[in-house]
Amino acid sequence: MYPFQEKNGLIETGVTTSSEGLFIPDNKQLKIGNTSASPDFKIYHNGTDTYLEGSIRIGKNDNVRITDAADNTIIRSDGASAYLAHEGTDKLQTTNTGATVTGTLVATTFSGSGASLTSLPAANLTGTLPAISGANLTNLPAANLTGTLPAIS
Repeated sequence: MYPFQEKNGLIETGVTTSSEGLFIPDNKQLKIGNTSASPDFKIYHNGTDTYLEGSIRIGKNDNVRITDAADNTIIRSDGASAYLAHEGTDKLQTTNTGATVTGTLVATTFSGSGASLTSLPAANLTGTLPAISGANLTNLPAANLTGTLPAIS
């Protein structure tokens, strides 16, 4: 009388409904899109971890929020910036010109010119400074000069 069939406790009619929720046992997959053999997206649990495989777009207008077990935001996006947080406190924010870090940034190495580094403690500076030419120094007030001047090249 009705065009449906029952499988594994679910009634399939083109649209499957369940009044008791949907249960997928460990190592079984919920496959969405394309074909069963080549789905666009899969959700499954292997007994230890839950996996989401495929491209995901979460939220309207690019708003995304991922939380930890205590509901602290750890990753979020507001459409303009992306944020990485520690226990709900933003630590890294992307901007249109780069990234801003709040707190201490530790690295095992640094690469780049270092031209904008400021407030470097002298005790942490090692090595020999390069020779500096005074050829472009002009308008030095004689009253501020003391001692013997070195030869200027």
